[in-house]
Amino acid sequence: MSTNYTVSPRVLRVLGLVQRLEPKERFQLAQLLPPELMSPASISDTALADAMAYFRVKGSQRGAMPSLDDPFVGGLTYREYFALTDDEADAVWSELAAGAPTLEELPV
Repeated sequence: MSTNYTVSPRVLRVLGLVQRLEPKERFQLAQLLPPELMSPASISDTALADAMAYFRVKGSQRGAMPSLDDPFVGGLTYREYFALTDDEADAVWSELAAGAPTLEELPV
């Protein structure tokens, strides 16, 4: 059984940037995501709560917990980025994409 859905161009741009991260950086990014961004559609409430508690404990063991005022992308903090309109966020990602190397420019 397959589900048809459309992925936003902004989500695809974020995916492209995330794919460039090293595994350690992806792990760090996952720990910084605000809980309201998690989609519990296919995850039970208990599993979601357990996972969030686990990552919060792991984050607290590393030192300071991430904050919405930490740097995120394009010189913006998480709080500033999530306050942008769709058009403003698109402009941020377009600017980042314009300065990003192409696949041909990346080292093999």
